[in-house]
Amino acid sequence: HMQTSGTDNYLLHMVIAIAGHEIEELTKIRLNDNDLATSTSTINGSTVYTVTNSDYTNTDNDNNFGSGRLMRYTFKDGSQTAVDGFMNAQLGSMGTSDKFLGVAYVYIQMVFDAEAFGGGIPATSFVVKGKKCYDPRSNSTAWTNNPALHIRDYLTNTEYGIKATSTEINDTTNAGGFASAANTCEQLVNITDSNTEKRYTANGFTTFSANGNGVIESLLSSMAGKMSYVNGKFNVFAGASQTPSLTITDDDLLEQVQIQTNPNAGNLFNSVKPVYVDSTQNFVAADAEVYRDTTMLNADTPTSESTANYVKQMETQLPFTVTDTMAQRLGRIALKSQRQTTSLACFVTLQYMRLQ
Repeated sequence: HMQTSGTDNYLLHMVIAIAGHEIEELTKIRLNDNDLATSTSTINGSTVYTVTNSDYTNTDNDNNFGSGRLMRYTFKDGSQTAVDGFMNAQLGSMGTSDKFLGVAYVYIQMVFDAEAFGGGIPATSFVVKGKKCYDPRSNSTAWTNNPALHIRDYLTNTEYGIKATSTEINDTTNAGGFASAANTCEQLVNITDSNTEKRYTANGFTTFSANGNGVIESLLSSMAGKMSYVNGKFNVFAGASQTPSLTITDDDLLEQVQIQTNPNAGNLFNSVKPVYVDSTQNFVAADAEVYRDTTMLNADTPTSESTANYVKQMETQLPFTVTDTMAQRLGRIALKSQRQTTSLACFVTLQYMRLQ
């Protein structure tokens, strides 16, 4: 919602929806890629944040909010049950019934100033901790950056998601269980001699323009994951080695093993360039360091030929990954995965029907 008021329409009002659900926290607001600094006060029962950046301060502007401040806002996280008192008092087009239930939003006021806003309405963006997700391990709901729990939430969400029932979700710590995948994602890995990070996290957002397939694939990309639907349940696997459940022996084979080797030898890559969203550079797309596997490259290079002529690079898109180290880790997994071209087909006894 957007409108102006006051003499010569000097005051701009905007109501901006951040998410169609409750969120954990509004971490920061950015105007034209600048982080806003604020002071707080209580007006009409609402916490009002007044922007204190010098770029949005002008003591010569007669319409300023005091001390030359030209911008202020309030924020609701989506759990509100009543109208924002400050917005209701300031904006005539809003009344007590305009509660925006279940919507996280900000109400912003900007005083027109030729120096601060001479280029028009500034580009506004938000850094948030988003949706709270159910965790079957603790039987609780809270904010998380665990991609396995994000996928579970999207599958079961009845408003925006796939609307799967709880009986369709494998919540166990067995192979394929969401609890098992969540535990794998939270394992700590060393990134330097003294620092660690979680193995996999998901940090991103989606809109109604994305289809369900794209949302799930994007989330799976952040955990090198795979998902299946077996025996009426959704199963998810994070990128980690799986412990075998059964072993096939000669006694289990009912026919000869069929082996197919390197059917895609001409389409194999030996280097990878991960593309991710860099949290240190205003969340813009960035390239992680290109990784070249010398063993793969040597295998692809004919005898007496130069390896430089046989470098073949793949590009992996990681829209929910925001750190360089995690992007490199995911890129190497993707590179190794596409080299697994040998397949075996076995005709076995019925006991293997329990596997996936």
